[in-house]
Amino acid sequence: MRRFNEARRNPLPRALTALSAVAVLTSSAVACSSSGSEGSDTTGSAPVTLTVQQQTGQETLFGYFAKAFHKAHPNVTVKLQTISQEQKAGSNLTVLGSANAPDVGFVPVGSSPYTALTSRGGLTDLSDVWSSGDLAKRYGSGVSGSLKVGGKPYVVAFSQAIYNVVWYNPAAFAKAGVTVPTDHRFATPEDLIAAAKKLKSAGYAPLQLGGASGYQASWMVDALLPTSASPAQLENYLASYNSKTEITAKYTDPAFTKVLSTLENYRKSGVYQDGFLGQKYQDAETPFLAGKAGMFLGGNFTAADFVPAKTSVKPDWLLLPPVNAGTKTTQTGYYGDALGIPVRAQHKAWAKKFLEFVMSEKAQSEGVVGTANLLPGVKDLPASAFTKLDANSRSILADIAKNGSAAGWTSVVPNALAQTFIDPKIQAMYSGSLSPSALAQQQQDELLSFRKSAS
Repeated sequence: MRRFNEARRNPLPRALTALSAVAVLTSSAVACSSSGSEGSDTTGSAPVTLTVQQQTGQETLFGYFAKAFHKAHPNVTVKLQTISQEQKAGSNLTVLGSANAPDVGFVPVGSSPYTALTSRGGLTDLSDVWSSGDLAKRYGSGVSGSLKVGGKPYVVAFSQAIYNVVWYNPAAFAKAGVTVPTDHRFATPEDLIAAAKKLKSAGYAPLQLGGASGYQASWMVDALLPTSASPAQLENYLASYNSKTEITAKYTDPAFTKVLSTLENYRKSGVYQDGFLGQKYQDAETPFLAGKAGMFLGGNFTAADFVPAKTSVKPDWLLLPPVNAGTKTTQTGYYGDALGIPVRAQHKAWAKKFLEFVMSEKAQSEGVVGTANLLPGVKDLPASAFTKLDANSRSILADIAKNGSAAGWTSVVPNALAQTFIDPKIQAMYSGSLSPSALAQQQQDELLSFRKSAS
């Protein structure tokens, strides 16, 4: 449920070691890239063994991909290599940069391998795959930009997880006299604060937040930043960790500092439950499932807990209010589970063909949704593809189709610079030992340090 947060936690030394190591690995890879055959002719019948990485826990999904691709291309046998959650975020870098690199590698966006490989030319440009599958449109502008480095895509994100979903208890809202916001959205921060106060007056805890989880405090930055920054600023915040990208949006600019000030105002105004800084995810969720809290910050994955065996609450969902009036909050997506082609892959053309299949409507519908019960990476699947999903998940997907979504800042920017760094800082801000402006300055200083170390 929270695997995508836990798997991305990597200490800065590991990230910087990875960047140093890849300088050797990928410089050799680029120099010897001719050893990886483009193999532009994929129409022949000669037997091909395509090596594809899969992560632990997704064997059923990748088994579908392998079987369906082989059925469409009988001469191609897909050989699956399983890597662990720990490997995909660290040591897999060595494998992806080696002479024995797989044809398709598992490269989580924002991970040390992704950062290192894209900064040193270790992954193949997938512009043709994106063009063939119309992925820029199918992802949506809020997502497609976050999956590119220097304007080019090097991965495809085959699934998504939605977080920053404010689950609410309709019965608690009714008892407390809270009017349910229209269009699943709080219109202003004042509306959220007012709802929290009414809930507390009625005997309910307000918004349950796992402040000690190590990720939920910084989740909220991801929800608010797209409503405070312009599209150009947001794009720069997502890309400026790369030393080759000019910094045009500073963390000390109002676009970022207003996010921090808004969060601090929520704390001062009593939006969160008492003792939230000492609670982790499940600690915060339990009172909501017990009907003792009005709201809980979770994700689409939280819906799995809304079953009679666990709760009698029948929740619905809302989104946090925007920072700037007149802007519309969209769903926050984690698009980190991604696939790329190492420059030393032996069968690049077939690897691209495989990625095109993974992102096809058929594979997204039958595989990602139908087989794995995950949310698709793209937003254009027909409603008929989601009949097996719960009603709330279908409603969230319909909202994405209508209003789009945005990739979370902590889900895209390297973990050492984003979530691992800022989450404890936000906790310090909430405890009163760090001001929003001081936090913003520390974040900007860390950006400059990260860029210098990685260059």
